[in-house]
Amino acid sequence: MRICISDAGPLTPHNDAGSRATSDLIQTLESLSHHVSFTPVSEVDDLRDFDLFIASRPGPAVHALALPGFDEVPSVFFGHDLHFQRMVSVVGHDKAEAFRRLEMMCWRSYDLTVYPSSEEADYVNLTLGQLRAVQAPIFVMGDAELGSAAKSPEPSCVFVGSASHEPNQASVEVLIENIWPGVRECSAAQLHLVGDWQIPETVQEELSISIHTSLSEMALNNVVSASWLSLAPLPFGAGVKRKVIHALHCGTPVVGTRFAFQGIDRTEGGGVWGGVQADDAASAVACALELLADPAVRAEKSQEGQAWVQSHYSSRSSLTRWSEIVNEVQRGYRPGS
Repeated sequence: MRICISDAGPLTPHNDAGSRATSDLIQTLESLSHHVSFTPVSEVDDLRDFDLFIASRPGPAVHALALPGFDEVPSVFFGHDLHFQRMVSVVGHDKAEAFRRLEMMCWRSYDLTVYPSSEEADYVNLTLGQLRAVQAPIFVMGDAELGSAAKSPEPSCVFVGSASHEPNQASVEVLIENIWPGVRECSAAQLHLVGDWQIPETVQEELSISIHTSLSEMALNNVVSASWLSLAPLPFGAGVKRKVIHALHCGTPVVGTRFAFQGIDRTEGGGVWGGVQADDAASAVACALELLADPAVRAEKSQEGQAWVQSHYSSRSSLTRWSEIVNEVQRGYRPGS
């Protein structure tokens, strides 16, 4: 099958999780023996040259509605997250409503909408009053995403994220000002900040912070794998977070907020597989210190997190789900509907 996938521009999978998600999808569809073409949406000429069109993220998806042949081929909107939910904290409820209406246009215009969590898909279906959205893994975690490094002999924590992303900016502010000083009061742990962060050298030295601005894929895997904990104090956001899935995959327990753990299943006791939820700075400090001091609990969290990721984000899981989705949209497609 000839499949066209479009996003706003060239993919940068080493710089942002959205591009990585689209790249993972391309690899999955190619593994299913489809012929996949990635083209920035502004460069697509005619969708009638393809058997299936997949638009990645809301902006490009809306742009694509005017493309020649849009109504003549099956289409999928790959949403990544409910964008408007994240924008509430950035621009306020009134302006975020405009983003919600934009996304709703995509839900109604595309033959099928795909989100990474069942909660997001359920929201779409409830809003529309009909089944138009389904869930599928947004990332693929395999051997290539594992580090070769063993856990560091000295305690260390890691935060991964681009400084250009608003939830990450807010997270690092909370981390540096309210969480990490409390951890350092009772621990000799080092903090690894992965991303293009600008932290004064005096603060880095005082709080034992190392900044990794540009890492290869393997170097990133090793930093995450060697760390004792991953910290994700996201004060807002939407969707499944790759930094969390990747840390669990590497066997690194996560201490994060409810926003960090969106899309992660709950245990029978209400906990999080492979992590501990802490929604305020004091709780985050306490949870981090408890885990840093208890290797047995860390090992238990490590094992359960890896097992959960393997069952939900393996290559096999992605191949199975996207094969079902492609078949479903082909069966249900009605030209001009």
